[in-house]
Amino acid sequence: MQKHKRNKLWRKRKRQHAGEMLAKEHERFNQVDQEGNEWRAREIAKETAKRKVEKMKEIAKQKANEEIRRLESELELLLIVEKLQELQSISQKLTKQETLSK
Repeated sequence: MQKHKRNKLWRKRKRQHAGEMLAKEHERFNQVDQEGNEWRAREIAKETAKRKVEKMKEIAKQKANEEIRRLESELELLLIVEKLQELQSISQKLTKQETLSK
């Protein structure tokens, strides 16, 4: 009778232990799965941030190029105005010389 009881208890403990081990295995699997998901999410976030930074750099580069073109055209206009004033000054000097020489 005692042997039967002892075997019965041993089998019960064995089943409990097997159940605990199975539960631990599921828990470990879920933890690894969750860590994998978190890693993937971090990688996706990094990639997204990287693309945003690259896009912002491209936009800044375009704006800088537009500003350079605008400044170059303003500089051209200033140089043209300066030349015109120079020519006008020379023209006035020449007309004064002509009137004086007459």
